[in-house]
Amino acid sequence: MTKAETIREAVELIKANIKLAEANPNVITGIPVIPAGSYVATFALKEGVPSFEVTKLVGTTFSKASVPMNLVHSESGKKLNEQDVSYNNSLEPILTNSTVWENQYIVHTENRISSKNNPYQVIIFDGVLELVTTE
Repeated sequence: MTKAETIREAVELIKANIKLAEANPNVITGIPVIPAGSYVATFALKEGVPSFEVTKLVGTTFSKASVPMNLVHSESGKKLNEQDVSYNNSLEPILTNSTVWENQYIVHTENRISSKNNPYQVIIFDGVLELVTTE
């Protein structure tokens, strides 16, 4: 299988997972788990492809959709490898474009309170920090 075929197959799998994630309500789980602030983020690539998983929560109609990211805290330089970032629609154009999978992104965290008064954390993508080019 050529590299182009492998990437095309990976993108199709990601698109299928996106459809699955959007067909079931995405559950936000847990309280804030990483320090608030800005981070440099990269996808935790597996064989050159972002890992995107949709996990059905047993006994419910809900699922958890997440993409593991490697994060580096901008202020302290502390590395937080393989943090699960909840999938949302703003990630779709990034996940389905293989030319940006190796980019570095600037992201920040926001702590929020749900409608049921439960704390949760979101990671917001602010843009591309650096374009990675291959020679």
